[in-house]
Amino acid sequence: LPISDSISDTTTSDKDQSEQQQQQFLLATAIDQLRPSSSSRSSAGFRCLLSFKPHASGICALAISDHSLYSGSEDGLVCSYRLADLQPSDRLAAASSGSVKALLVRRAGLEIYSAHQDHKIRAWSRASPSPPSQHRLIATLPTIRDVVATSIRGSKGLVRIRRHRKSPWNQHFDTISSLAVDEAAGILYSGSWDRSLKAWRLRDLRCLESIGDAHTDAINALAVAPRGGFLFSASADSSVKVWRWGKCDRSRKNHKNTKGSSDGLSFVVELAQPSPVNCIALWGSWVYAGCSDGRISVWMENQGIRVLREEPEIRVYREEFAALCGHSMSVLSISAARDVVCSGSADRTIRVWRREDERHSCVCVVQDLHSRCPIKSVIVSIEGIVDGCMVYSGGLDGFLKAW
Repeated sequence: LPISDSISDTTTSDKDQSEQQQQQFLLATAIDQLRPSSSSRSSAGFRCLLSFKPHASGICALAISDHSLYSGSEDGLVCSYRLADLQPSDRLAAASSGSVKALLVRRAGLEIYSAHQDHKIRAWSRASPSPPSQHRLIATLPTIRDVVATSIRGSKGLVRIRRHRKSPWNQHFDTISSLAVDEAAGILYSGSWDRSLKAWRLRDLRCLESIGDAHTDAINALAVAPRGGFLFSASADSSVKVWRWGKCDRSRKNHKNTKGSSDGLSFVVELAQPSPVNCIALWGSWVYAGCSDGRISVWMENQGIRVLREEPEIRVYREEFAALCGHSMSVLSISAARDVVCSGSADRTIRVWRREDERHSCVCVVQDLHSRCPIKSVIVSIEGIVDGCMVYSGGLDGFLKAW
């Protein structure tokens, strides 16, 4: 190349690198200004602090821990970033994994679980919860042990999924769309477009139970209530169902479990909706469900009811408390923290709602943040921040933004 062209390319590269460093500096500065040590209160508005494209395809899932942020995309990669400045710290990749549909972080970032389009769950671990500790793949669910145990049972280990097709009971046969964890019970839950719910024991990653007919259509989201351990499943069949882990009736059709396991999921109550439910978020006594008609249904914990006569009263969510309207198209993602709720939609907008005295109001609307692409994933964080929040968003344009 001519010397002039070489100099031009070098100058452009240096300029891009300088702009990225400047963005990262602004991000770190903005976060520091929101720390409790700051003497001034944060602004009520929102502004984009950092924008970059870590993936070649759309971002489908985000997760956050004390020290790291994670993104999963359609290209099958899971990337991690230092939370302080969003510098990339690791890339998690598995051969032929398919699109990443859900991410779950536990033990302060020591364990990562990713749900994929290839019908499998992958478990990752690292020695330290903070970068630069690297992740390694420790298991793919169902594990080899589960596969062997099912094959030994022969036809008893199979369930009918089509008229002329059967599948192992402990394996999803369609895209796994969601993950949730009950730390008290030591159970990992997975929901799939095959309409089934599965429960995995965290101690040995063994599948304990499968409910093949949990919903009549695809399961899109799962969440576990911090109190009581209730599992919420949101589905395209326009319902949110509530389940609890414990003693249950195993005589139902399409209900399989590991031999010797006495506990399982029991159905508690169904929260009917006028349209398919795409996402769900919990915070304290509040439940938020994003629907395909653009509304966000809100439930609040009310008086306890009796599920079985011999059992003590338990708390459930029954009647819809409110509906947040504003999006013109499907709500694809939702996140809640403290009194802030953030929602991303197919209408290419992100809305921030604030709850005050049991009333919700929209305080911010961000339009065309992701190059006129649907907002597939949002996550809101309040850790160490006074009178404000950090919002991270991922769109189908492959960009990750912090604001």
